[in-house]
Amino acid sequence: MRDISGLINVDPPTANLPYGEMKNVVSPGDGTGTPVVKEYIQDLYYALIAVLEEAGIIPDNTEEGITSSQFLTALLYCISHINDVLHILDTTESTTKDTGSIVTEGGIGVEKNGNFGGDLGIGGDLTVADTTESTTKDTGCAIFEGGIGVEKNVNIGGDFALATGKDVKIVGAGRLEHDGSPVAGYLNDGTPYYIKEINIGDWNMDSTASVTVAHGCTYANILDINVLIRDDSDTYRYFLQDTNKGSVDIGSVNLTLWRIGGGYFDNALFDSTSFNRGFIKIRYK
Repeated sequence: MRDISGLINVDPPTANLPYGEMKNVVSPGDGTGTPVVKEYIQDLYYALIAVLEEAGIIPDNTEEGITSSQFLTALLYCISHINDVLHILDTTESTTKDTGSIVTEGGIGVEKNGNFGGDLGIGGDLTVADTTESTTKDTGCAIFEGGIGVEKNVNIGGDFALATGKDVKIVGAGRLEHDGSPVAGYLNDGTPYYIKEINIGDWNMDSTASVTVAHGCTYANILDINVLIRDDSDTYRYFLQDTNKGSVDIGSVNLTLWRIGGGYFDNALFDSTSFNRGFIKIRYK
């Protein structure tokens, strides 16, 4: 752009007009106005043309107006197609999707890295397309140096590994499940095992030697069974499989609980009905 401060009859520069202020004539022909020099009009014209060229727009020889302006179209194109570093100096903090120094109602596509000096809040889905495998806490397509707080479920398609000495902690009423069943522990080979508890139901042990209860497990996966017996007053509890008390037969569908004839449970302390006689605990894999 040309410097108008060299023209005659231009007022001295000010803070707002650092190259001087153009003047109108006082009276026509008195020579007091700033002269209109073709170089300066041409300079302004080609400044506008440069914006059109940048936008790939060819002048169509129509008049510029507020309802139809090639210059405005070109300017908006250039604003939306910035080919250099963009610095936003405004420091407005963002607390929602509608606040901050940049607010966009559409999406944002980023070809390369993004670095944030503050928090990143996401109101929708976050999808990471990178497929880098994680083999340590420092590898993978997402790496966090701090903790992760998750309000709802987490689903993992691969292995879940903990560093040596670290624990999985279940807070409150939560539990660790495998295929929908609560995990009670792991066998030496890493296979998870589970605990199932079943009420025995009615059993007059004084007059009836045995009772059958469905176990609901795959027979071959049962590891062990413990049966706890209640007396009629529920004052004491006893293990059925103790010496001189009883035993358990494990079938493909049912458990058969036996008390020894003339043994500890073969008496009137264990003859009530309409009474849950005790509890069966099954450990299975």
